[in-house]
Amino acid sequence: MKKNYYFMDLFNLFENFGKIELNNLPKENDSNFNKTVEEIENETHVIKNETWTSLDGTQIFKRSFMESKMNAIEKNIDNLRLEMKNAIEKEEFEKAAKIRDKIRKIK
Repeated sequence: MKKNYYFMDLFNLFENFGKIELNNLPKENDSNFNKTVEEIENETHVIKNETWTSLDGTQIFKRSFMESKMNAIEKNIDNLRLEMKNAIEKEEFEKAAKIRDKIRKIK
């Protein structure tokens, strides 16, 4: 008999709100399951549908969630700012200026 398990992380209405640790899902490196990920993108979000299927096909776990592209952009800007700060500390001012210009272009 095939068992289907569905878990939904409710589209992250607020940052980190609704994110739950689902202990029933197989681990990322579980050799008893094959994992597939389907990504659907629109202008502002990425929807990810993850499916774990047991090797014998008797168990299926599914999880869907949405990630804001703005969060990814903000993380990228934060990483660039850190990189720029490190370049300034090393007195690599040309590199820092290029990073500054990258940040401005992203904004």
